[in-house]
Amino acid sequence: MKNKLLVLAALSLVAGAAIAQSNVTIYGTIDTGIRTQSNVASNTAVTVGSASASKTDMLSGGIAPSHWGITGTEDLGGGLKATFNLQSHMGVDTGNSILDGKLFARSANVGLSGSFGAITLGRVYDPAFLAFGTTDPAGFRESFSGVNAWAFANYAAKKATYSTDVFGSYGVFKSNAVTYAYSANGFGFSGMYAMGEKAGNSNADEVVSLALTYKGPILFSATYGSAKDSTGNRTGDVYTAGVGYVIGNATVKANYMNGKAADNSSESKTWSIGGDYKLTGNSLIRAAYFRSEDAKIANTQTNNYVVGYEYGLSKRTTLYAQGAYAKLGTGHSTSSTEFVITDHASAVGASSVAGKSSTVFNTGIKHSF
Repeated sequence: MKNKLLVLAALSLVAGAAIAQSNVTIYGTIDTGIRTQSNVASNTAVTVGSASASKTDMLSGGIAPSHWGITGTEDLGGGLKATFNLQSHMGVDTGNSILDGKLFARSANVGLSGSFGAITLGRVYDPAFLAFGTTDPAGFRESFSGVNAWAFANYAAKKATYSTDVFGSYGVFKSNAVTYAYSANGFGFSGMYAMGEKAGNSNADEVVSLALTYKGPILFSATYGSAKDSTGNRTGDVYTAGVGYVIGNATVKANYMNGKAADNSSESKTWSIGGDYKLTGNSLIRAAYFRSEDAKIANTQTNNYVVGYEYGLSKRTTLYAQGAYAKLGTGHSTSSTEFVITDHASAVGASSVAGKSSTVFNTGIKHSF
């Protein structure tokens, strides 16, 4: 009887140790607010002089994407860890949790990490997109930032074969992907290969992504992405390069982005500069300027000015206000790919009027758990 008790005690200690070496976390962010925009096109085909009106709506994802997820790690010993992450979209304005018909549209992956770096398999955030955020002058916010420009660049790069969404959702999420990441002494490198999984043509629908970053007093990022269509032909390329400098409470950044279709039918170019300044430990202001054009279509230059203020009520809850002014070139249309700050998470600028200026204001609250 004593021996049985000793065995049971030993087993309970082993089980307890195993539990202590593993953890699973439920996390998320809820971000929503009210947005008001002037000169919203009253039709879907944007043309010069088309009718327009002001519009007020609820925007889910003002400064951060609304989402929830489950993540976890297991310590395998020797510095080796197993990891997983499941992340789902959340539309706070409607309660919709499905993006592109997928429950875990943002992330669904498993991997290993250690001194060698990290290897991840599944659906992932494009590592080039994440690296670009290092030098986004508008602070890599969900809207009113270079995130929108990224979507336009990726739309331009796949425009010739738009029915084949090889660049993923706005160029942000990639399925069937294998990624590798390594960082040391402020430098970071990451690469991704997403398989098309087409029988008889291993090159079809494949996506390649590379990124290099440095994070210190000086910030740097350089990214490249390329994709092929369902026949295995290259559909286009996207690349970015940016720098930044941190001095005291201020950060200044500049970035260039280019997305070009392989058939030369479209080329989205965006130049940007801006930064932020911490007023106190829990508040900051930020401002940025973006100039964008579709180099293959005349008169598509668009100027975007962005300002924002954020105040942290706590580590988890933030109040914010942000505004933007955009002046669209007369050549702007649903076929052009210049970046328009007023069009949140849109692959075409179909809600603003060509040749006119538009202002947009958004205020809201973000809470993380």
